[in-house]
Amino acid sequence: MFVRNRTLLVTVTAIQVFTILYIGTAYSEIAAEDDAIQREELLAEVVVTAHHLELAKDKSGVNTSFFSLPPLFDNVPIDLSEKLRGYPGLSINRTGQPGALTQTRIRGAEANHTLVLIDGIEVNDPATGNEYNFANSTHLAIKSVEVVRGPMTSRYGSEAVSGLIAIKTHNPAAQGDRATVYAATGSQNQREIALSAGLASTAKVKAGLTVSASESDGYNVSNFGSEKDGADQANLIGQMDLQVSEGLSLGLVLLANQTNTMGDEQDFRFPITPTQGLVIDADEETLFDLTTLGISAIKNSKFFRQRVSFSQLSSSTSFEKDTALQSRIEGEKNQFGYQISRPVNLLPASNQSVELGLQYEDLSFSNFSLGLPSASHNQKDDQFSIYGEYILQGERSSLSGSVRRDDNSNFSDSVTYNLAFTVELKSRDTTSSWGSHLHASAGTGVAHPTFFEMFGFIPTNFRGNKALKPEHSSSWDVGLSIRSDNSRWVVDVTYFKANLEKEIFTAYDPETFIASALNSEDNSDRRGIELSLSASILDATDIAAGYTYLNSKDSDSRREVRRPQNSGFVRVTSMFHAGKGTSVLSYSYTGEQADSEFIYATLADRVDLDSYGLLDIDLGYKISESFTIFLSASNILDTEYVEVFGYRSPGRALKLGVRAAF
Repeated sequence: MFVRNRTLLVTVTAIQVFTILYIGTAYSEIAAEDDAIQREELLAEVVVTAHHLELAKDKSGVNTSFFSLPPLFDNVPIDLSEKLRGYPGLSINRTGQPGALTQTRIRGAEANHTLVLIDGIEVNDPATGNEYNFANSTHLAIKSVEVVRGPMTSRYGSEAVSGLIAIKTHNPAAQGDRATVYAATGSQNQREIALSAGLASTAKVKAGLTVSASESDGYNVSNFGSEKDGADQANLIGQMDLQVSEGLSLGLVLLANQTNTMGDEQDFRFPITPTQGLVIDADEETLFDLTTLGISAIKNSKFFRQRVSFSQLSSSTSFEKDTALQSRIEGEKNQFGYQISRPVNLLPASNQSVELGLQYEDLSFSNFSLGLPSASHNQKDDQFSIYGEYILQGERSSLSGSVRRDDNSNFSDSVTYNLAFTVELKSRDTTSSWGSHLHASAGTGVAHPTFFEMFGFIPTNFRGNKALKPEHSSSWDVGLSIRSDNSRWVVDVTYFKANLEKEIFTAYDPETFIASALNSEDNSDRRGIELSLSASILDATDIAAGYTYLNSKDSDSRREVRRPQNSGFVRVTSMFHAGKGTSVLSYSYTGEQADSEFIYATLADRVDLDSYGLLDIDLGYKISESFTIFLSASNILDTEYVEVFGYRSPGRALKLGVRAAF
């Protein structure tokens, strides 16, 4: 019910075209399991996100980490942003209750510098800042997450300046021809339900369908009044893999999301009021719809591997006040891609692969503001890209390089690159109990101004600037990874540095208090250290931990907002009662950080937000082969904290759920 007629038409047409052509690529898979639970498997897993070509994780110089919940929690909806708090290199901020804007930054970069993939499909929204709002994934059944830190523009384009987050959802087909039902209730009158069914009865067809819905009364995110701010969300995920013939397979992914959020507004009214610049009670509603479709195929022959893919994203965001439409933003992104790869034999005693790729992308944007025809825009952008990647794997080292050229209709053409290498410092053999490798990478990136930065309009708040120029990034990192024999523990330490030219920032007119986007004349600088640890201390207990030190300065040498200097997490996963029960105890720490305050119509100034820690626990117990119960407690210590200035955060919350399989 969330899919527009236009999208359905495109879906049918695309299916017909791809069936006739019999070419393309299977949708991108994330080779990932939790690095705390499946370490041996991870070291042997193929990296398919950081590199289009196949490369094992411990052979890649690109800094990558993985997250997943234990198998017992498969097909259980989770709030992914909460699970990733404190993860190395990540900064997460939510403006209020679940369903409100949730931004994720990698290594201090902006949220629109992080590319997000769900089951291989790009979900960055071209309409609302070219970023992905993680509030739209609060009810997804997550199988695994791959976090790639460092520039990925040469492989994925403008959105991947600082890295990418690749999400793989649970496919019900993995459980065979079964259906499951999940239902839960909890604090703030929260209610959840999820239905899934899989088809895997034949060797040629595997398909899965999951629908879910959630609703919550929420809480008052403002420090004034008592009005609760709730949210409801619905999701649909459809997946299909079809083995057409030997060497030829087709894949399809359909995602649909609808999120309705009740929220409050910031007081920017004139004349000056005591609440100027603060969040106040208001009857405001945001209605968001997102539909993505990915169709792909892969053709393997003796010498080549060919991939063809098509994806479409359509979004609509409406802002209502007192049930009346105030403004609406719509966006659409269509992508067509082709890749061809093959092994080569240029150097002796090594494995080498090359890939050449072509991509065409067109974007559209429309902005409507009630009573302000001059503020309404319809804009388009298209881009043709060509890129190549080369990988060399020796016995104890590897080298990868990629280069990309983008020809854009609205901005100057650009060329970006990425280089990465790793070298084994001590081989693991029968006499060695440990191994280590040095890894390093360097690259460049280009981030185009977003449609909203150029043409967006919010009355009394924001006015776009169509004269903006692209941002240019250069960065590098170097690290050391040490692992014990059988990978019972793995430690990694990485130093990174990034520089951003022509950074786009928001400037405020002190007389009108109207904001607009501008390019900075000076460079901004980001550097820091990432630590990660995974260890198996007992046969049934695993520990994962991480820490990030981040020094992020804007062009005026001030701390950039919403980037904590220190952050980290510890997660302990244990199985009990002969494996029937699983517990996941997590603690995340967010250090002091700066934010912007807008009080009494002064220029935007900075305020310090206090550090805080959050303790959570997830429990699951398998009563029988068909029934499993779950209990979750978040913010167990009922910590009071602020992650965005002016917005209250939730206190302690409990949730009880049950899953039944048929």
